[in-house]
Amino acid sequence: MNTGRVYLPLITRSSSFSSDELFSPYLAVEHVLKHPHILNDATLTVSPYHVFNQPSACQAQSDPSLSCVSVSSDDGPESEVDILDSVQKQASPLTVDSIEIRSSQQTALATVNSNMRSIDIVGRAMADVTEVMPDTHSVDITIQDSVKLQLFQLSTLPQDIHQTHRNVNTQVVDDTVHLTGPDKQELQRLKTTIVDLLAGMAQSTSTLDVEMAKFLENDDVREKLLQTFSQLGITAIYTVLDKVIVVTALSQEMATQGCVSLTSQLCTICIPVQKEYECMLYSEEWAAFLRTLGLCSARVSEDGASVDLWTLKGLEDEKRSKVTEFLLTPIEQEKFIGMEPGMLKYVQMYFHQLMAEMNQVVILPIDGKELCGLRIQGLAGHCQNAQELLQSMVSSVCTKTLTINQSGVARFLVESEGTGILNEMRAKFQICISLDKIHWAPLQSQDIFEAAWKLLSHINFQKAASARTAASLSSALTDNGDLDKGSILLWLLGVKQFVNSH
Repeated sequence: MNTGRVYLPLITRSSSFSSDELFSPYLAVEHVLKHPHILNDATLTVSPYHVFNQPSACQAQSDPSLSCVSVSSDDGPESEVDILDSVQKQASPLTVDSIEIRSSQQTALATVNSNMRSIDIVGRAMADVTEVMPDTHSVDITIQDSVKLQLFQLSTLPQDIHQTHRNVNTQVVDDTVHLTGPDKQELQRLKTTIVDLLAGMAQSTSTLDVEMAKFLENDDVREKLLQTFSQLGITAIYTVLDKVIVVTALSQEMATQGCVSLTSQLCTICIPVQKEYECMLYSEEWAAFLRTLGLCSARVSEDGASVDLWTLKGLEDEKRSKVTEFLLTPIEQEKFIGMEPGMLKYVQMYFHQLMAEMNQVVILPIDGKELCGLRIQGLAGHCQNAQELLQSMVSSVCTKTLTINQSGVARFLVESEGTGILNEMRAKFQICISLDKIHWAPLQSQDIFEAAWKLLSHINFQKAASARTAASLSSALTDNGDLDKGSILLWLLGVKQFVNSH
């Protein structure tokens, strides 16, 4: 149907009270909705619908560029033919003139409709996949024994399950083995296989000495022995409980073989040490050397005359040669013990004989403003022994500082009488008294009268000053006519102040 430039190629009935009209071009719908519509004295309700919301019949017969308008009556149902005739008769109010359709708009509408059809196809495809996707089942197997769990992971069973059952996923989380797959019966069979594997695991034990057991706990040794088990086709691991070695394997036969193989790989070496090299066994370099040795543990005998080594078979000669080379290689070292100057004097006074007996090292006292203490030079072992001995002696010495504020005490201590008293105290109590922090300097001239005469001989005093000086001097006389030294000193100070002021 053509009403001006608006086309109604298709009218369909969607219910008893409504019908759908398709317009071409689709922009005519907006103009149609702006006008009221009456059919047989009944007001029609007109509303837009998109093409993809219409029934399949409407979509099959319509062009992608068409738009639908739903028309319903407010006065009750009518027949489909009557509605079609009425719409055709009332087509004149739906006329829209001068509607220009641009090619770009048509292209945009075609793209939208194409995208909608693609979305509909993808939705139907996803629905089909959902319908055909099988249910996923899961089975959990808890292994509380950490040794058995580790042994299960070392076995070939997880790989066999992955290779022979592609649709089953095996995952170990904490202490639980998770099996997921579409076939529930298949999961149950795999669970039975795993449980049977765990039930067939067995253990074998062996008792060793404490040092050898500690040697087996080293990570590098454990890795090497497990590698040996793998080469022999033995799926086993071992644990150390005090002096007992427990080997756990997939079967009793494997456990026994693993225990025998483990004990046969161990060996002990005893290396004698000459007395002149014993000091090297207690140095810091010895401990650092053992950490770099690898696949070996060492213990020095109680008398220091030998070194016991624990290692694996086939490495005995290598470890023996390395230890011997270390002991025969001289390592020069220098140590320093810092202390206060007073402490250094005390060590030199009372420990000089002990330091003289340490002829393996050179001990140099250093007494400076920024650095004070003992410097020790020599071989690493001797140097460390001397440092530890001297350090222990220095730490056992107590130091106390006395502060004296009384006047005249500093002069008394540095003069002959005070020095004699201090020396008696040093000899009696074996102490060291340091006067480094006492500062007192004696006068250049011991005769104060001569010093006063040199000070005043070249000065002409005024008369008023001479009278005051004579009065102050007369006051210094005692009843017997002698001069009081303290008064004379005060008098001299007054004269000096007077001279400075003039």
